[in-house]
Amino acid sequence: MKGHHVRIKCGKYLADWRDSHGIRHRKAFTSQKAAEKYQAKMRAERDDNRRPSVARRPSPKPRVRSRKPGRTRAEPSKS
Repeated sequence: MKGHHVRIKCGKYLADWRDSHGIRHRKAFTSQKAAEKYQAKMRAERDDNRRPSVARRPSPKPRVRSRKPGRTRAEPSKS
């Protein structure tokens, strides 16, 4: 599994995956083999549970405020 390695933290191996809703989960194991096996199992379950017809909504584009015509940044506002 290229790019899907388990992490080591505080002497434990962490299985790291996201569920079908995109929520991240992590679980600690004492052996690397057990962590990799569990991580592969959870990712396979996630892929089985995903419905291809339901796509994630794209995030909304940020709103950009436009400046008033004829004003530049260097000019102070007239109040």
